[in-house]
Amino acid sequence: MITYFIKFILCSFALLLFYRLFLEKEKMHHFNRFYLLASILFSLTIPLVSIELTNPGPVEYASVVQKLNTYPVINPESSSIIAASPTSSAANNLEYIIPGMYAVVTFLLTLRLILNFNTLLNKKKGKTLIDYHQSKLVLLTEEVTTFSFLNYIFVNEKLFREGHIKPEILTHELAHVQQKHTLDLLFTELVSAVFWINPLLHFYKKAITLNHEFLADGAVLNQFENVQNYQLLLLDNVLHAKQANLTSSFNYSITKNRLIMMTKNSNRTLTVLKKGIVPLLSFGLALIFCEKIYSQNTPKTTVSKVQPIVKPEEGKTPVDSANPKYPRALYAQKSGSGLSLDQIREFEDILEKHTNYTTNKKGRTDRIVRMPPALKDQMYERYTRMDKEQQQQQFDQGLIIMQMDIPVKKAPTPEMFENWKRPTVFGIWINDKQVPNSELDKYKYSDIAEYDLSKLYGAALKGRIYKYQLNLLTNDHFDKTYEERVLNRVIISRTWLPKAP
Repeated sequence: MITYFIKFILCSFALLLFYRLFLEKEKMHHFNRFYLLASILFSLTIPLVSIELTNPGPVEYASVVQKLNTYPVINPESSSIIAASPTSSAANNLEYIIPGMYAVVTFLLTLRLILNFNTLLNKKKGKTLIDYHQSKLVLLTEEVTTFSFLNYIFVNEKLFREGHIKPEILTHELAHVQQKHTLDLLFTELVSAVFWINPLLHFYKKAITLNHEFLADGAVLNQFENVQNYQLLLLDNVLHAKQANLTSSFNYSITKNRLIMMTKNSNRTLTVLKKGIVPLLSFGLALIFCEKIYSQNTPKTTVSKVQPIVKPEEGKTPVDSANPKYPRALYAQKSGSGLSLDQIREFEDILEKHTNYTTNKKGRTDRIVRMPPALKDQMYERYTRMDKEQQQQQFDQGLIIMQMDIPVKKAPTPEMFENWKRPTVFGIWINDKQVPNSELDKYKYSDIAEYDLSKLYGAALKGRIYKYQLNLLTNDHFDKTYEERVLNRVIISRTWLPKAP
């Protein structure tokens, strides 16, 4: 969440800076209105967008096979989820105190917004309402500067009936009503109440308010062409600036900019150029602030022939039961000149001798291969002496045999490590045990020796809120299991059967 807020603030800062430097002083107020509102939405959403990146790894084999469209076995009946054990009660309490405090502040700010909204609506109760073009005039008895809110224009009753409110003023407020500027302000106020941690939203509101005044001034000058008279009228009205919150009205702090904008001439070519830069800026910021998901490395090699791809059944991948924990990638094995028929039969007899058949609750029969590491190495050596046709025949019979990489430590980057804390994107396994994503708070990125990222498909997504399964090994666990993993590099697996033989 901290990473999200940082990206939100930085992205909104970049967009606001571009606006202040290049767009604010140009006469393209309708475009600027869209830009400011879109900038807030863009900054809110782009940190939530995920893109998958692949980091190329070193060449370790002469050929490589397409990675299985699978992932480590996820069995809900056997997988254990261990709760995060707090290192201290203070740290555990802090995990709830900070979000709680944030929620309280958000609630109070939202409540204030609702009360202000209700106060403005109550101003029209019991007051005289007069239809005025596409709005309603609300005649107030108290002394007040003319302002608009939603579909209402609030004016002082005495001044209105005596004809002291100039048509330019009413046209100005009518423009606010017709262009629905109140909705922009309500949106900005609501975002500010929920994401109050971003101080830049205050400056967005000021920029949006000023742009609203530019738009309303433009509507007035389209109808009343005497710019000088309108400027004098503004200076006169700014002396009576008693304004309610959430409203459009005259304000001394922005009058100077309004007066300058009325007589400003814009370069059309330069204006078009600046508009054209906006999509490029958005694309660049999207690449910088989006969520980057790094898939595990794949050796950069040339593939002479890609083996068939095995689709998992019901989200499960058939792996060697003696070594089910590290199903990285299925490499295309080198082939030889071929084995004799007797050698093939001997190979299959040994395989059958070390296969156990088990039937699960659904009636499916699994073939589980169990053999010593030394024998698996011999079987792999025989398999690599088969020609391509013989290897294909074995594969068609459900045999998967491969030799895994020698384990090498590779720590993630700090950015990758922070990304993994999102429970809606990643399911986390640390040292072969599923844990909550918050468990990562107890580690540093340098504590991770190895990571394996797999995307879930189809049935594997059922009942899970995350899209990726991430298996992590700590340095201690990596060192502890290193010799065993090197010894058991060969994986032999046979796919399940519809029924027992």
